[in-house]
Amino acid sequence: MTATRGDVTATSDTGERILEGALRALARHGPEKMSVSDICDETGIARATFYRYFTNREDVLEALGRHYENGVSAALTRAVLARPEQEHRLEVVLEAIMSYREGNRAVADLTNTEPGFALRFLREVFPNLAAIFTAAVEPALASSDAVRAGVLGTDQAGELLFRIAVSQLLLPSSHAAELPRLIVALWETQRDAG
Repeated sequence: MTATRGDVTATSDTGERILEGALRALARHGPEKMSVSDICDETGIARATFYRYFTNREDVLEALGRHYENGVSAALTRAVLARPEQEHRLEVVLEAIMSYREGNRAVADLTNTEPGFALRFLREVFPNLAAIFTAAVEPALASSDAVRAGVLGTDQAGELLFRIAVSQLLLPSSHAAELPRLIVALWETQRDAG
């Protein structure tokens, strides 16, 4: 796919590398001090290459949200395709979210080094990420007694579960590996109680 300057939603390898490098540069330098040179250093590319994809660092910052959303969506799609059974859907999607976070340490580092920026970033992408998450787990949500009874809509249930998963990004637990299993156990307890 071809990347257009300022809109690297495409999966060009160089565009992806620039965005990944920008995340690392953000974590290291912060949004105010990060420069195009910092991004190029983190990415290992020349400035001329950078300018083929982006106009300036603000362009990169704007594209990061779409980049992150696309990455999460692709990770969830791969996970569901690998284990499509509805009865495992919630656990599969939650595990994919946790794995994506662990595989993208720059986002976690950014949360620690630039919490204000990370919160603004998260607020911006949260609605789209919650919708992506909800779509991925929708078959499991539809079987919930609360959803079937109309107490919760699938969007509300999906957002609630996603908020629990996102809490790991903001308030990391030493039991992160157990979080998908614990959320599923809580969900199944709620479903079985009906």
